[in-house]
Amino acid sequence: MHSPVLEQKLRPGAAADPDFEDFFENGSIGLHIVDRDGVILRANKAELELLGYAPEEYVGRPIADFHADPEVIADILRRLGGGERLDKYPARLRARDGSIKHVQISSSVLFRDGAFINTRCFTIDVSAAREADAARLAAERQLLATYDSVTVGIADADRDGRLVRVNAAFEALTGYSREELLDMSIADLTHPDDWAEDAALYADQVAGRRDRYSIDKRYIRKGGEVVHVEVLSSTARDAGGGFSHGVRVVKDVSERREAELRLQESERRSRELLDALPTAVYTTDSDGRITYFNEAAAALAGRRPTVGVDRWCVTWRLFWPDGTPLEHEHCPMALALMTGEELRGVEAVAERPDGSRLTFTPYPTLLRDCAGAVVGAINVLVDVTERKRADEAQKVLIDELNHRVKNTLATVQSIALQTQRSTPEAFAERFEDRLIALSGAHDLLTRRQWAGVGLVELLEEELAPYRDDVAANIGLDGPDLMLTARVGLALGMIIHELATNAAKYGALASPTGRLDLTWSIDVAGENRRLNLAWLERGGAPVQPPARQGFGHRLIERTIRKDLGGDLEQRFERTGLECRFGFPV
Repeated sequence: MHSPVLEQKLRPGAAADPDFEDFFENGSIGLHIVDRDGVILRANKAELELLGYAPEEYVGRPIADFHADPEVIADILRRLGGGERLDKYPARLRARDGSIKHVQISSSVLFRDGAFINTRCFTIDVSAAREADAARLAAERQLLATYDSVTVGIADADRDGRLVRVNAAFEALTGYSREELLDMSIADLTHPDDWAEDAALYADQVAGRRDRYSIDKRYIRKGGEVVHVEVLSSTARDAGGGFSHGVRVVKDVSERREAELRLQESERRSRELLDALPTAVYTTDSDGRITYFNEAAAALAGRRPTVGVDRWCVTWRLFWPDGTPLEHEHCPMALALMTGEELRGVEAVAERPDGSRLTFTPYPTLLRDCAGAVVGAINVLVDVTERKRADEAQKVLIDELNHRVKNTLATVQSIALQTQRSTPEAFAERFEDRLIALSGAHDLLTRRQWAGVGLVELLEEELAPYRDDVAANIGLDGPDLMLTARVGLALGMIIHELATNAAKYGALASPTGRLDLTWSIDVAGENRRLNLAWLERGGAPVQPPARQGFGHRLIERTIRKDLGGDLEQRFERTGLECRFGFPV
């Protein structure tokens, strides 16, 4: 652009050349001439259109007026004044509409006899390119920010498997810093036992035989800890479509792996438990095909069913108790799977291949997935062939009942004697309450066939009418203990009396009241002693009674004489405290 001919043509006072004038005015690149004082002498159309000025607004004004950066134009004029040529010098020009144009300026100075005559400046608009570069850089920065902020580890590896870029999540996963990782390879992080498989797959990927692959393997963290990871490796290609680098997305699946191992262990233990059960148990899929049976089921059926083939039941042949044949597809297990109705408690007769028969009760239960869909069923078969023996045991129980009735009559007599000091009206009410309490204890013992009663069950039964689950007004704390029938009846009467008084005058009569009943067992050799503490709080203030009522006498007589224990009652203002104990 800086040829001698062009310089001659651009020299002020040079003879007009029509071709040159057309080149200057209509050239596609902006062109202007500036004198030694920095004043614009001439500008072509491309220059004026670039900045949006009319000739009179641009020509004749200092060039510095149009530069957005004073230090830049000062440097340009200094360099040109020193005889330096400028090639694509970056600058910013202020357009008429206020916008800024990014340009590159190429310029040289015309000197005559060593004197500065003027400069010839070509102005190339690079605003669009600058905007494109800025957009590209912003996109790259955003991509890098996304790359570094995702919660899964990402690492780029070259053809040899060396790491060339990693994100923060990958650093956290491996325990190494970014600087340390960029000096390592995939193999350095991989457990030695898992490297061969991954190395073969990555070699195929580098060679182009596969675009991506996934693998579950183990990493060894910086501290030596082993973590289970899931790796998805994909190929990033260069401009020619060849392998550029591998992008490896790595997720820590240690918790999932541990959960899978726990599930496998749980399934193993469940199978061992079912195998050890003395009761026949088997399972089926949703179509009724047997998927599992324990040894007790094989013993009950007298055969070993074929898993995945036999359906509905492990037994060979089925009958109703009256001898009518029962088809397998109509048995309770089949009906449960086909209709969703779990029919339990019915009796059926199974015939073994050797011809022997037994009576059993099936208990089918449907198995469902997390969405509630039926995926199978489990059936428990209870052998009830020995029911006749139970009938004989019932006869023995009736004999025992006769003995218990005699003891009960003696207890009723004792209650009547202790209640008789009250008025006839009070006697009737109080005597009835105590008989009802005695009846409740009898019911509880009857359900246990008079073999005894659990301490916790007895206390919960007696205090149930006074419990408010919302207010949590009753607290029970202590170990469970099996009590004899005699002790259970006596303790039930004691708790009834204490609860009745608390409901009338104590903590259970107030919405804010609370009763705490705690107990412990003292062991001395072969002897055991049950100690109980009845503590009331939050009720109306209490005072010692002026005289002992029949309720107190009943409690004291029962504890001291019937149970051979001791009793201490304290009437605190905060509530009654009653502590007592007896041998068990």
